[in-house]
Amino acid sequence: MENCLTNITMNIGITRGPLSQLRNKCILGLLCALMCSCATLTPQKWPDGSFTDEMSNKCVYLFVEEMPQYVSQHGLQQDVMSLMTEYAPPEPYPDDNIPGTLNLGYIVNSDGKVSDVRIYGKELKNYTHFEKYVVNVYLGLQNWKPGKHLGKKVNVLMKERFVIDKQSRSGLSR
Repeated sequence: MENCLTNITMNIGITRGPLSQLRNKCILGLLCALMCSCATLTPQKWPDGSFTDEMSNKCVYLFVEEMPQYVSQHGLQQDVMSLMTEYAPPEPYPDDNIPGTLNLGYIVNSDGKVSDVRIYGKELKNYTHFEKYVVNVYLGLQNWKPGKHLGKKVNVLMKERFVIDKQSRSGLSR
C-alpha cells in the first residue's frame, strides 16, 4: 500500500518531506486555481454539442436535428404581433422606452414550454416597462413542439432579433 501511494503522489509531482511541503502546496494551489478559472470563465461545453446555459444553469443546445416548432393556427410572428398590440404603456409615455431592436433569447424546454427569456446586452434589473412586457409575452407562448437531438427531446436555446416599429407601436417585425 505504501509503495502504491508513493507512486501515485510521485506521478503528479507531490513528494514527502519537510522541504517539499511548500512545493506541494504551490502545485495544489496552481491546480485548484486552474480548475476554478476554467470552470468559471467559459460555459461548460459537452462533446454532443450541448452546453450549460449561464442564466438557467440548464443543459441546452443551439442547433439540433429537429428544431423546436411553435404550434399555432397563425404562427409565432403573428401571435407575438397580436399580443404586442395589447401593450398599454404607463403614463406618461416616453418614446425612448421602446428600443429600435431587441435581441431575445429563450429556452424551449424538452416538455415544449418556454422559460428563461432574456434580452441580450441588458441586465434584468434595467429592463424597461416595455421590455418586461415583451419577456412576459414570450413566457406566455407555451405551445411548442420540443427540439430533438438523436431522437431525444432536449432543451434548445432560441435566439431572435426583432426590429420594433416605433411609429405604429403595433408590434414586432423580423
